Amino acid sequence: MRSLGYSIQSKKVIISDIEEVIKLKNGEASTFGDIDCKIDQDFFINNRFRFDNANTKTFILILANNDPKSFLSGASIDLDKVLQKYNRTEFHHIYPKAYLKDLRFEDSYINCLANFCFLNSSENKKISAKKPSQYITMMPKDKEALKEILDRALCPYNTFQDNFKAFIDKRVELLVTFTKNLIQI
Repeated sequence: MRSLGYSIQSKKVIISDIEEVIKLKNGEASTFGDIDCKIDQDFFINNRFRFDNANTKTFILILANNDPKSFLSGASIDLDKVLQKYNRTEFHHIYPKAYLKDLRFEDSYINCLANFCFLNSSENKKISAKKPSQYITMMPKDKEALKEILDRALCPYNTFQDNFKAFIDKRVELLVTFTKNLIQI
């Protein structure tokens, strides 16, 4: 007998979902919309920034919900344009890949979601492989403007101390807190 690829567990879930949809249709109380949504630090550390996966898309939408500003100019990110184009040139390793490779960090850690922010391609080219303590000199000198850029990017104030591990730990805290507030856990 040939298997269709469904387990008994899968069949039970499908039947349960159908029962819940029927309850909704009949105006009865249903648990169909009760979705377990657990966001923790692992989401931002263990997932890689790749355009072909749902976690990256979720991460981008999380960042978009905080009215991000571009790192160097402080200008508002045109989310309609960025999300429509959805390409690599509008995102930036906060700690540049070349800089971290020189420090012998693994690609998986370098490319974790927590190391990315919105940034247009021209500003990304200006930053290139500069470490954060170098490219901060290219950012607005006004402390309030700089604070707003960091706040909108959900970046901690230790971003420019050239300590990648400490930066990731603190940024993940900010990302988890912001995300939980979005989904009201």
